[in-house]
Amino acid sequence: MVCAVLRRSPEEAAPSPLSEMGRWTSAAPWAALAFFLLAAATFALVSACRPNGDWDAWSIWNLHARYLYRGGEHWTSLFSPALNWSHPDYPLLLPASVMRSWVFAGGETVAGPS
Repeated sequence: MVCAVLRRSPEEAAPSPLSEMGRWTSAAPWAALAFFLLAAATFALVSACRPNGDWDAWSIWNLHARYLYRGGEHWTSLFSPALNWSHPDYPLLLPASVMRSWVFAGGETVAGPS
C-alpha cells in the first residue's frame, strides 16, 4: 500500500495549492479594474455633489488656504485667538497644497480642494 502511494505519477498526485491559484490570478486584474472604476465613479459623484468639500474642508482646510492665498504678508492672522474654532494648530501641508493649486490655476477654484 505504501509503495503504491510512492509510485504514483505526478498526474495522479493531488493538485497543489499553487495550481489552484491559477483561476484567481486570472480574475485578479478584472477585480482590480472593477474596484478602480467603482472608486473613480464614487470620487466623481462626491466631487460633483460637494464641490467645496464636506464641512471640515470648507471650515478648516479651505479657510486656512484662503488665509495663505489672500493674506499676503498678513497670513499669520490665521493664528488669531478669534479663530480657535478653526483649529489653527493643524499642520499647513494640506492648505498649502490647496493654495498652490490656486496659484497654478490663477485664482480660487473648486478644482484645487477636490
